[in-house]
Amino acid sequence: MLLKAVPPNERRRSLGRSGTVDLSTPGFPMETMRPLRPTLTDLATGKTASVATEAGELRVLLEAIGAEPPRPVLLIAGTAPLTRQAVCVCPGR
Repeated sequence: MLLKAVPPNERRRSLGRSGTVDLSTPGFPMETMRPLRPTLTDLATGKTASVATEAGELRVLLEAIGAEPPRPVLLIAGTAPLTRQAVCVCPGR
């Protein structure tokens, strides 16, 4: 498991293999996830590896973790542009 400091303008949420929330930073805007459901399904099933998009005023990065579906998905959302460090989930990327 990777643990990283989360800047104050970012909120993170991790969805487990069952599609339920495993971990979240306080104040994560749940409404962000509703329009992303089809994308989350694509990530969890292996159709897509990662997606950068916007949801309202938030910039959102979604990253599938692992190789075997259903894959857990990391969701990072913030109001400021995401830094390189924020989007780097795996060392060596």
